[in-house]
Amino acid sequence: MGTICSNYSQEVPTMQRLQYDLSQILSLNPIFIWFVGLPGSGRKTHVNSLCERMALTEIPVVALLVKESKKDTDRGKILRDVLKGRMKRAPDELVVDLIKEALLQSTFSRNNGYIINNFPRSKKQAKLFVKEIKDVEAIIYLFADMSTLATRLVSDCKSDEPPDVDIIKKQISDSAKEIKEAISGMKVKVEKIFTEATVNSVKLQIESAIQERTNLKPMQSLTEVEQRTLSYM
Repeated sequence: MGTICSNYSQEVPTMQRLQYDLSQILSLNPIFIWFVGLPGSGRKTHVNSLCERMALTEIPVVALLVKESKKDTDRGKILRDVLKGRMKRAPDELVVDLIKEALLQSTFSRNNGYIINNFPRSKKQAKLFVKEIKDVEAIIYLFADMSTLATRLVSDCKSDEPPDVDIIKKQISDSAKEIKEAISGMKVKVEKIFTEATVNSVKLQIESAIQERTNLKPMQSLTEVEQRTLSYM
């Protein structure tokens, strides 16, 4: 039989790593929260709200990868290959190093800590973060029924052609498996939040879970305008 040629690489490249001094940030004892969610679960909406109401700084991992991919560097080339589907995934060490760089560039003085958004995506990332940065106080995991998630994603699709629901459901299923594996060693930290209630109800559940684990309290109450304008993304 013949072979099928492909530019897709299963291998994750190794890279020389830099050293980062996080002592000044860590001396302030910041809170760290990992925030993951299935596609269509409302992760972006709730991260934005939490940052405002609980004085937390978002570290948006996907945005960091995209920004780095635009640079003319070895790291940028690797990430361009990842984003274009030529490589299975970004090196775990690179992801954690980008988080460190974002922490060093952040202004911590007015905040209580950090939400690491869409992290971790592998068990190795989780272990590296705890070993090289700090243990986390909580892991927020948003989920909902498959049919609900698929309906949200279909309605949010901007394409002129109708989306393939089977492909969407596979993406949701793959994401669930990936997240489950990534946080499997830290179950005691996980707060699973079912997001089929109203946005406000889910928001209060998340805040309550974080408050119980960190003693942080929301800085302001939801206004009627906020409740009307919030929508799942």
